[in-house]
Amino acid sequence: MSYDANHAGRLKDIKTLGQSLRNTVNAFGNGAHNAIYRGKNLGTFSDALSSAIRAGVFAGTYDGVYADIYPGDYLSFNNVAYTYLDENDVQQSDTYTGIIRAADIDTYLRTGNTDLTSHHVAFVPDKNMFTAPMNDTDTTEGGYVNSKMRTVYLRRAEAIFKACFGEDHLLSHKEFLVNVSTDGMATGVAWIDSLVDLMDERMVYGAPIFDNGDVSGKQSVSYKQFNLFRHCPAMISNRNFYWLRNMASATQFSRVYSDGRCQACAASTATGGVRPYALIY
Repeated sequence: MSYDANHAGRLKDIKTLGQSLRNTVNAFGNGAHNAIYRGKNLGTFSDALSSAIRAGVFAGTYDGVYADIYPGDYLSFNNVAYTYLDENDVQQSDTYTGIIRAADIDTYLRTGNTDLTSHHVAFVPDKNMFTAPMNDTDTTEGGYVNSKMRTVYLRRAEAIFKACFGEDHLLSHKEFLVNVSTDGMATGVAWIDSLVDLMDERMVYGAPIFDNGDVSGKQSVSYKQFNLFRHCPAMISNRNFYWLRNMASATQFSRVYSDGRCQACAASTATGGVRPYALIY
């Protein structure tokens, strides 16, 4: 075989391989997309981009599934104005600047005591949105559901997500969460409506670590690691400590420490970062 013929054959093989890779990256369906970390910049927040998001598209959809979004893809937001009620129910105003990144696709599809049938993308901010304690005192009484974090402080996080993506674009889903605890042990759980919530140990690390509770406290539909963190573990640590919703003891909740370790931390620690997730559709 001549050099030219051999060279042409190799070029053909390379082109075939390239097309195969393109077909893989362009594969439709949540399973295929969750298997790929892309990290594409989807753009800076704008009215036009917001309109596209509200229409349920990211550069087109296929059979209801987003055609051009993968774990790691992100949107940038710059000085987005929002208002929220603080712990004294006084309205506060602020702006949000940051990156919010796709963490998983169709994470909760077909889960919950009410069947969730809407396709969605779980989004998580790269950095903590703000800081707040889990409770005023060092207690986990009432579990995560009745913590001051969830009943008060997450109102601010919800306002940020609504301002960034549009209020009608946040998808409510059902989470099975601890709402009663005794000496740091989960003794009661319930299906709870979730719009914006803290992540738990499984969603970040892929396994329970502290997660203090009996069997009833472990029956979560958030049973797997977000593909953002599975494909790119470097995204777990943002070099700041942020809360997870698991109880670690009667006085402590779990946290991701600034160096990436999972630790137990006193519930009243006011410097705890809030890095929640929301489902966007």
